Amino acid sequence: KGDRVNYILRLKDRAHYRVQAGAYSDKRKYDEQAAKLRKAGFSVTMIEEDGMYKAQVGYFSGKTNADKLVATLKKKGFSAFVKEV
Repeated sequence: KGDRVNYILRLKDRAHYRVQAGAYSDKRKYDEQAAKLRKAGFSVTMIEEDGMYKAQVGYFSGKTNADKLVATLKKKGFSAFVKEV
């Protein structure tokens, strides 16, 4: 049992990464971007933070997969970046 608890604590302390494909102060602009992303086959989650509506299309425990998603988004014409959380 002790090993399991230590493993869970290590996972909790690890960095996680979001892939963000837009941030808007106007909810309508966010909705437009989210619709474009969904039409291109991406699942979108809205994060409200610092007065902005942020289009999140990925959440990962490893940066490698986040970077791969950014590359895929860019190939499809979207601007995106990885944000550590």
